[in-house]
Amino acid sequence: MINSLDKEILGRGNIESYKLIVSNSNYSFNIQKNITTKIHLFLDVLNESKLVFNISENSNVELILISTGSNSYEVEINIERDSSLKLYTADSFNTDVSITKSVYLKGINASVYAYEYIPSNDSNITGAFKLNHLYQDTKSEGIFNYLANGTGTVNRDTISTMEENTFNANSSENIKGLILSEASRIDAKPILIIKCDDVHASHGCAIGTINANEIYYLMSRGLTYNDALKIICKSLINPILREITDDDFLSITKPILDKTIGE
Repeated sequence: MINSLDKEILGRGNIESYKLIVSNSNYSFNIQKNITTKIHLFLDVLNESKLVFNISENSNVELILISTGSNSYEVEINIERDSSLKLYTADSFNTDVSITKSVYLKGINASVYAYEYIPSNDSNITGAFKLNHLYQDTKSEGIFNYLANGTGTVNRDTISTMEENTFNANSSENIKGLILSEASRIDAKPILIIKCDDVHASHGCAIGTINANEIYYLMSRGLTYNDALKIICKSLINPILREITDDDFLSITKPILDKTIGE
């Protein structure tokens, strides 16, 4: 686990792991062309900062980004032609913060799969996740899971934009929100901005409390109510945990994610 400010990713098939304390600065990661790599990144956000990832053409990148801290931050990801990104993000903050993540598909056949998990417990989490199609034959898929407990609120927009001349672009957004207390709230808006014909775009949003039938099924197998609740909530973080292949990184981040569901 190393610290870095500006990093050139040059290797093929490597696993790159970083722990950054970010404060009032821009941090950039530049992935060169024809690269296949996996990046684990843990952020401790002390003051407002911005991270920029530039993925050059014909590269395949998996990025796991987990953050905590006390201030807001922003992420910008630029994907060039014939490159793909699998993005897994989780944010755990105990203070009111705004988190904005923007992905720009800037060349033909650029694609992104994005999985976002944001919990809120007695804090207000705002901001947006933006999927920006700037070229034809681009593809984006976003899965957004939000969890609100105590007096926590999650107020986020997921925005897919199809600019002009983005023929045959394809985008989908799916939001799931779980509300665990009467005082908590999730206000999540899937938004499509379409400036071009001949594109494919869809969105869905489901927000509610825990399914009583799921709780009943698990309790009928001998679990307590609290244990059943934790299992259901853990389904939101498992897709991220199972992608982590660095043991040191897992030992740092898993307790943070487990704490968001009361473990």
